Amino acid sequence: MGSDLDVSVQECDVLVVGGGIGGVRAALRAAELGSSVILVEKAVVSRAGPMTYVHSQYAPDHRVQGEEMTEWAREFVVGSNYLADQDWVQQYIAEAYDRVNEQIGWGVPYSTHKDGSLKYVTVRGHNLGTTLGVDGRVCMEILKERMKAAGVRLFERVDVIDLLTTDGCRPTAGAVCGAVGVNVVTGQCHVFTAGSVILNTGPWYPKLHYAFADHCSGEGHVAAWRVGAEFAGMEFGQFAAWSYFNRSFFTPGQAKIQGIGGKFCNVAGEYFMDRYDPIWGDKGGLFTIARAIMTEMVEGRGPCYLDLRHVPQADLEVLYEVSPTVRRAFTEFEVDPSTDLLEVTPFIVLGTSSTSGPTIDLDGATTVPGLYAAGYGTACSASVLDCGVAECLGQAEIAPMPGPACV
Repeated sequence: MGSDLDVSVQECDVLVVGGGIGGVRAALRAAELGSSVILVEKAVVSRAGPMTYVHSQYAPDHRVQGEEMTEWAREFVVGSNYLADQDWVQQYIAEAYDRVNEQIGWGVPYSTHKDGSLKYVTVRGHNLGTTLGVDGRVCMEILKERMKAAGVRLFERVDVIDLLTTDGCRPTAGAVCGAVGVNVVTGQCHVFTAGSVILNTGPWYPKLHYAFADHCSGEGHVAAWRVGAEFAGMEFGQFAAWSYFNRSFFTPGQAKIQGIGGKFCNVAGEYFMDRYDPIWGDKGGLFTIARAIMTEMVEGRGPCYLDLRHVPQADLEVLYEVSPTVRRAFTEFEVDPSTDLLEVTPFIVLGTSSTSGPTIDLDGATTVPGLYAAGYGTACSASVLDCGVAECLGQAEIAPMPGPACV
């Protein structure tokens, strides 16, 4: 290269930045369509990003279509205070059944009953919509091996820090045509040129250790912003959580804990959530539960507790199976939920959830030519599985496209 820098230059048809479920499924789909594909992950696929703490995936127990779509979509629309992208919600629901069944066929070990049938369960905010439990890390291990077998070239421990454009400008009047990254261990520089780039870089989060992902620091958001992508939902860059237990530790798995029957009580032993949410009660949303706990405390009825003592041991084992971090935390802090109440303290997380980032259309395209996005790093994410939904659809459009030349 005529430089003292150690630079690796790679070319491909489709460059995927980020190795979550959306990125890996995007890479798989593009490879199936005959594209040469590179996936770049700044950590290690299956041990990075939000999938490390995912314990359930939205999974309708049948293909939702026709008139029933209205009621299934209503749960998302009303639950989001009518802020959800309703076209996206309907696409998400319509595609989820087939996408999950693909993963079942690939060997993803979703939770089952004793007779071997799939264990569909409802979680907070849903009477119709069902989920299937699975440890996100195990799911990603299987998808990673399938991706490698499909011929996708994988670059791990390479942090993409900027995007390339055809006119060399940011924001660009041209198109995105690649990316630049640095190996986080060796410092080697990497240049990737591509016809299309898909960002699956996830959210940005604080360091919460037991939950979420400490290394999600927003590089994808910054890179997309520099090239001129339209953003939405950044005012929602915070959310509530209630699972700070015994003033000592925080775990993921809040939705699953609610799903198996967790109940909230105050210091007098009164179960109070029906007063704050007569419809959902103890399956209310994060903000509703956080506000309820804080109100109980402010009005002198605290501290408040999570009660799992009535939950069958078999259901607790399902929780531990799909969210092993919960078991590890309970063990480390000597908690037995079958006999102990867990004190809960709500707090606000300053970080993006699933509604903050570049806007995307139903094919996953951003407003910048050549740049696509999926998952938590977008403004249109409904949940984790929509990453796969978006890219299974979007790849059919972007994979055959010839790439513009970078300058």
